[in-house]
Amino acid sequence: MSAAAPDAPSNPPAAAPAPVNPPTRGEREADRRKTYAGLRMSAVGMELGLSVVVGYGLGWFVDTKAGTGPWGGIVGIALGFTAGIRSILRTVKLAERAEAAAEEAGQRAKQQAADERRFDR
Repeated sequence: MSAAAPDAPSNPPAAAPAPVNPPTRGEREADRRKTYAGLRMSAVGMELGLSVVVGYGLGWFVDTKAGTGPWGGIVGIALGFTAGIRSILRTVKLAERAEAAAEEAGQRAKQQAADERRFDR
């Protein structure tokens, strides 16, 4: 029967953690673009709601000054809704362009890496 030495450690020493490489400039820029795109998309609903409210407010103002009854408010709501939808479509178009550009850049980077590997042989 052998007993472990009292001075021996029960667990081996932990390995040093692997060094963490800081993100490259391109990675930071990509993160910023993603963050901005996310913030832009999260504001779409607010833009639509505010467009309708502002449209109604302008229509109400016209109604009070011109005495046109509810028609100014109705037209204002319709114009505000139209402006909000246009804003949504513009945001979606910008997001699609950004996604296509990012995809194209990724494809170029893959192709460039493949070319470098081919020429290194």
